Amino acid sequence: MHDAAPQPGDTINELNAALAGRYVLERELGGGGMSRVYFGREPAFDRRIVLKSLSAELSGGLSAERFAREVQLAARLQHPHIVPLLAAGNANGVAWYAMPYVEGETLRARLSRGALPLDESISILRDVARALEYAHTQGVVHRDIKPENVLLAGQTATVTDFGIAKAVGAAHGDGATAAGLTRTGTALGTPAYMAPEQVAADAAMDQRVDVYAWGCLAYELLTGNAPFHGRSPREVLMAHMHTAAPSLGDQRGVPPAIASLIARCLEKDPDRRPASATELLASLSALTTRGGRGAVGGLPTGRRRMVIGAVALGVAVVAVGFLGLQRRGSRPANAPPALTIAVLPMANVGGDSTQDYFSDGMTDELATALGRVPSLHVAARSGTYRFKGRRDLDAREVGRSLGVNYLLQGTVRRAGPRLRLSAQLTNAADGVELWSESYERDASDVFGVQDDLASAIVAALRSRLSAAGAGAAATVAGAAGGATAAQGTADAEAYDDYLRGMYYLNRRRQGLEGADRWFARAIARDPKFARAHAEYGFSLAMLAIFGDTPQGPRNAPALAAAQRAIELDSTLADAWVARGIAFMAMRRFADADAALHRAVVVNPASALAHFHRGRFLFYIGQLQDALPEFRIAQSLEPYSAIYASWVSSALATDHQFRAARREAERAWQLDSMALPVLGNLAELYALSGDLDGLRRVRRVLAPGPFMMGLLAWTATRAGDSITARAIRDTIVRRHEGRWLDHVNLGYAYLALGDTAQALGAFDRSAASDEPIGTFDPLLFPVFDAVRGSARFLTLVRRIGLPDAAVIPTRTPTPEPQR
Repeated sequence: MHDAAPQPGDTINELNAALAGRYVLERELGGGGMSRVYFGREPAFDRRIVLKSLSAELSGGLSAERFAREVQLAARLQHPHIVPLLAAGNANGVAWYAMPYVEGETLRARLSRGALPLDESISILRDVARALEYAHTQGVVHRDIKPENVLLAGQTATVTDFGIAKAVGAAHGDGATAAGLTRTGTALGTPAYMAPEQVAADAAMDQRVDVYAWGCLAYELLTGNAPFHGRSPREVLMAHMHTAAPSLGDQRGVPPAIASLIARCLEKDPDRRPASATELLASLSALTTRGGRGAVGGLPTGRRRMVIGAVALGVAVVAVGFLGLQRRGSRPANAPPALTIAVLPMANVGGDSTQDYFSDGMTDELATALGRVPSLHVAARSGTYRFKGRRDLDAREVGRSLGVNYLLQGTVRRAGPRLRLSAQLTNAADGVELWSESYERDASDVFGVQDDLASAIVAALRSRLSAAGAGAAATVAGAAGGATAAQGTADAEAYDDYLRGMYYLNRRRQGLEGADRWFARAIARDPKFARAHAEYGFSLAMLAIFGDTPQGPRNAPALAAAQRAIELDSTLADAWVARGIAFMAMRRFADADAALHRAVVVNPASALAHFHRGRFLFYIGQLQDALPEFRIAQSLEPYSAIYASWVSSALATDHQFRAARREAERAWQLDSMALPVLGNLAELYALSGDLDGLRRVRRVLAPGPFMMGLLAWTATRAGDSITARAIRDTIVRRHEGRWLDHVNLGYAYLALGDTAQALGAFDRSAASDEPIGTFDPLLFPVFDAVRGSARFLTLVRRIGLPDAAVIPTRTPTPEPQR
């Protein structure tokens, strides 16, 4: 080690030599006097990384083994607002740690350009609080929250360096003094943001040091400076110990309620601060979502859009508003003309039905490719596939039904080595054909056909734009070339296997077993095919919902496939969804929460991500947050019977039975044979006493593995206790203990009024890892008979669910009178 600070070139060369085969460092990004930051790559996974090396002052005397062990503990953190740690080590006496590279900038860099708007500041502070809340539940305290450790990417803030300060302290034997902390700044705490007990090196310090630092960060975001700006580091430390921060109430534009919360965070006595980041986040949410005339929580009306609450709700409003604008033909003044297109299912011609998967796959891939083009909005699959196989289509009727300006129709014929694709673009307003083309290529050139077709469609649409939309047209044309470049593989055979897998996956219950095999084949051909890994994980995870056998053996491979997909491409929402569903099945609910939230963050336009996020929130009892997620999914896929059915279930749980019934009947009109749709409608008819409707649905409700117990429960509601007893007796007589027998038996006992036996069956279902409550969340009225039972609450706690999963946290919304 050098006594003086080494030159950047020498440092990067030394590190590259020491880390050969693991990382390749390409350039220095910067850093302070106590750490240096490098950008590089991890060749084994072909991903970009950031590596930080500690200074000689911090590395000297540090136990490399203890440092790596402490970092390993922090590396367990997996959360959308936390940059994960990948590895740590010691290279020739220099301690280092690595993390994924995040595209964006630090909050410090953003602040250097000037003050942030109030709503943006609040959004950042909420994201930081969410990161702290999760980390604290995992027993990890940050100890160095500051703008340099907050990264901004798009509309999201993430926190980096979790656990590093503690790791350095522990590796030095936690013997640092306040003076030492001042001296080492970056690694063990930064003077401007340190809580009094941290300055005093109090061994009993806990998560409330992060709450204090959050208060300092908030103070700086809202005023432009940290609380004791302008003083020397030692004076700042003493001020944290003994001097109250200047009042935020004197700062113009800071709402009093926000100022009061920050003042609580900056209390010298930890006992007077919010006790945890959970309490902090709850207080912040309460302040920024409270209603009021002309303002929300004291924020001026003009600034409240981002502050008003969940991002999800905002997306829902935008999505619904967009659909409405298209159907009314109105748009904001001076806005470019909106381009909306529906890619109708391409017809498989030539008489070979085994090629249906290929025509469907080409349809979906083209829709996905066009969906990536700016200014072009593509109708959802659930709407377009209603027209599959129909030859009597009226373009104007289809356009009105889907709310689009243009239709793309076509045929696909693949015979032997040749591929022929014909397509035509039609104006949905008058049915006039605008463009048509045919392509005949070698079957292995499927990627080239997709690119050519996408480019031709965009060029045809561009010519339809008025002068007001010329700017948008240039963007569209620029994006057309390579619009399909994200297939994820250059191997045509792997891609073909992937299309086969997607064909079966989209059939859900009827095709999941086939889907996973095709995805596995695609992965075997191209191990770096991220989309195949993602859908393989998703198909395995979905078997927990639609499969007839225990999910346990599938959890590990589902999780592994999702993780590999994320390593290859962290922007794949389906991979995060698969990860979340697998964690739900494993009852790792905090991990499931983080994964499903990340799915929404990486792709806010993914209906699937919003749906499964809503399903998870419903399951853990956060009904008020689940319903907006279902609504977003429904707005993105307005013709999905499943999404409409879950909206109905959430409304029914909130005792809005008439609205729930309307949604349930709409779902039935969209798909009269989907089991979740039929089950939900049967429950609603049973709850509302509509015996005629109930008997009508029960006639088509098949007694599958998820339906036997529900059939028993609805039977007694229809006055048919004989059927309920017969179902109970059938399950009791079984000796092999089939999958979901205990859950179904619990339903049957509930139907017959035997709550003691029902609770016993639910106990056994929990012990057998059966998914109790994931299909009828425990808040649903079906469970009212045992809701007040202490035994039931104990069961819920034993499987790791919060009390809110079974006990409503608020009074149900009163249904309006007719």
